[in-house]
Parts: sequence; C-alpha cells; structure tokens
Amino acid sequence: MSSYKWRFFRVGGFEQVSIETGTDMLALQHLDQKLWAALSCPIKNLEFDYKTLQFVDSDRDGHIRVPEIIEAVAWACLLYTSDAADDLLCVDLGGRRIIKKKKQH
Repeated sequence: MSSYKWRFFRVGGFEQVSIETGTDMLALQHLDQKLWAALSCPIKNLEFDYKTLQFVDSDRDGHIRVPEIIEAVAWACLLYTSDAADDLLCVDLGGRRIIKKKKQH
C-alpha cells in the first residue's frame, strides 16, 4: 500500500490528509509521518472520550503517538473484520484489558 493515493484538504493555511474511509485508516501505517498533522497529542482536555484516549495510550505516558494510532487501527480492524474475531469470546489487549463479546443465543 505504499502507493496509496491520499486525498488532501486545506485548513488553516496548510494541507492535511483526508481520512474518510476504512481503507484510508488501514493505509495510515504507510503514511509518511511528515504528513501527519500532529505526531503526539495529550489525552487530557480534548473533546473526545477520555476512557478511549486512555485505552489508545498503550504506554500510559499521557500522550498518544503515531505508533499507538496505527496499533489501535490494526486492533479495530482485527476485531471488526476478521472471521476469527467472530469466534472469540474475548480479546486480549496486551494484558491491559479483556473485552468480553456478547454471547449470541
């Protein structure tokens, strides 16, 4: 996917990558970090669910960085698109948390 065709939009005087689809999200691992609008952001005082930010902050240093975003995208892809994930009752998230999937009756 290194030849992925990115779309851009201009905001505040600078070009930003447009992320609109799941395919865009999956290609993030190949996006040159020079094109990221930010390489790190704090998990506090953002208009975003704090518990989600804490979850993505895998090294628990109070900031989310590019590798953590890429890891979160890969995890979400595995959880929601893999046939194997459908067969699991729970998902191990690196020993940090277990999410139990609802049993279907």
